[in-house]
Amino acid sequence: MDSERTETAAGGAETGLVSVILPCRDEAAVLAETLQSFLAAQDSIHEIVFIDDGSRDNSLEIAKRLLGDCGKAVFIRHETAIGTAASLREGLSRVSGRFVFMGAGDDPIDPDLLPTALHWLGDHPGAGVFSAESRGIDLAGRPQDVPALPRPVDGAGFLDSRNCRAALYRMDSWFAGNTCVYRTDVLQDIGIHDDLGPFCDAYAAWTAALRHGACFVASPLGTKRDLVGGAGVAMFRDPARAEMIWLAARRRMEADPASAYPKALIDRMERRWRYNIARARLASRFDKIGGYTGSLAFAVFRFAVAVRYKPFDVLSILLRRGGRPVSGTLPRDEPDGGK
Repeated sequence: MDSERTETAAGGAETGLVSVILPCRDEAAVLAETLQSFLAAQDSIHEIVFIDDGSRDNSLEIAKRLLGDCGKAVFIRHETAIGTAASLREGLSRVSGRFVFMGAGDDPIDPDLLPTALHWLGDHPGAGVFSAESRGIDLAGRPQDVPALPRPVDGAGFLDSRNCRAALYRMDSWFAGNTCVYRTDVLQDIGIHDDLGPFCDAYAAWTAALRHGACFVASPLGTKRDLVGGAGVAMFRDPARAEMIWLAARRRMEADPASAYPKALIDRMERRWRYNIARARLASRFDKIGGYTGSLAFAVFRFAVAVRYKPFDVLSILLRRGGRPVSGTLPRDEPDGGK
């Protein structure tokens, strides 16, 4: 059987509200660190749905050994891999907590992430999603630079759907997917879609924010491992696939039942998407040169590509590169609310 539930959570008093969905494939080398980070936050956890997606190593054995005694673990095993999006969708269909966090087998969390998310989502019951900032580490666990994301508010705060729309239009996405905690009913309503590939979680965060509003804390509460080699970066290195994913995303945005995506915002998102494709092409070209010459040439050409595809973002990019966070809750150039 390709999908088999091998163990269920033990009984006991409910002490947490967050259902954690944790898909994993061949992460044995780093999985223990990730699972220990969730165990440190288990007072905020209702259940952990661990999905082994066709691992060829002993990931499942490690998970059972570390999570078996916590009384909150559900283990699912796929003999044949079905992919991250399908695994997340399966997990989402099984959860019972009021909130849900979609993790990864190689990305540890800070012990404060889930308690902080519960605090903010409790104070703002209309919000669809909480997120924070993230740090990066490489495969060996050493600090790794990650792209600086904008901040929709200074410090911490709640943005209603109008302000989320305005902030996404003016300053691009601030969501670090490895820190996003959703209201379960909101995420189930949005769904996890295979046709969006590695973009499925970003689409979910954007849609939750645009329909319901979002909470944000400007503090790193998660850790992303090997962002440079991740699925999101790889997606843009395959232009044909990236184009197909964007067309699928655009169709979903245009057909959104809540009319959360005004046309002006969709068009701006498309310009940013095409910049990412062009940037990935440049990176592949200049990586072959290497050294200082390759880095300098890439920086110059990347700036030229940014000016071509998204001149409206150039100033904010320069500010973030200079260490100044771009933020604000009421951008003046809010897109129209029409389709």
